[in-house]
This record gives sequence, structure tokens and C-alpha cells, in this order.
Amino acid sequence: MIGRVLVDKGVIEYIEAARYIRKEHSNVEFWLLGGYDSKSRSSIDLKTIQSWEAEGLIKYLGEVEDVREFISKSDVVVLPSYREGMPRVLLEALAMETPIIGSDVPGCRDIVKNEINGYLCKVKDSLDLSEKMEQMIR
Repeated sequence: MIGRVLVDKGVIEYIEAARYIRKEHSNVEFWLLGGYDSKSRSSIDLKTIQSWEAEGLIKYLGEVEDVREFISKSDVVVLPSYREGMPRVLLEALAMETPIIGSDVPGCRDIVKNEINGYLCKVKDSLDLSEKMEQMIR
């Protein structure tokens, strides 16, 4: 997942979906790339992120200027955001021919061609997100 570490970006659903997937696929890695803003009311604090890392759910990569290196090493880019304009990260992933999973909201819906270049998942639904991830694994 690439995006600011905010509740509204779907980070909680991403973590819950990772929990589901890791039960059956312990070899799958989940990366979280993006900055966090302690001043935002939607922000997820660093201690929570560190607890997810300690639990073995994710690898937190922080914030970078150029995401291409990480996209090139990814099998899929995930953005389960609650709302979007035109999500740049999904466009970047497609430009690098990397499949995507985005939430079924305007913006993401305009980029994700369901079952062609990726999957659309239901908003705020970690189980549906995990099912889309599972389809990518197969």
C-alpha cells in the first residue's frame, strides 16, 4: 500500500486484510509506504505502526520522494481509500504495468478496470479487500 498513513486512506482495512491473508499465506509480504502526519485527526500514530511491524503484519517503509523502486518490487499496489480524486499512485503503478486494487469510489473507479488491470474492493470492507488480494495471489 502506498498512501499517507491515515484512517481515511483505508490503512486499517489494509492491516485487517493482511491478517486474513497471512493466515493462509505466511510468505506474502505487506508493505506500507507513506508518511504520517501527527497533526491530522485521521492520522495513525507511529506506535500503532510499530506494533503492526512487531506483529509481523507489515513492513513500514516510511515516506519517499520516488515510489518507482517500490512499485517495481511489488506484485500489486493497493489503495483502499474512502475517497479519492485521481489517485496518482494507481496511475504510477499502471504506468509500470503493476496490477492494482482500489476501493470502489470515484477516482479509483475511473482507473481500476475490474478484473482487467486490477480489482475494485468495497469501501471500508477488509474482508472484501482480502478476497481481492487472494484473487491476486492465485
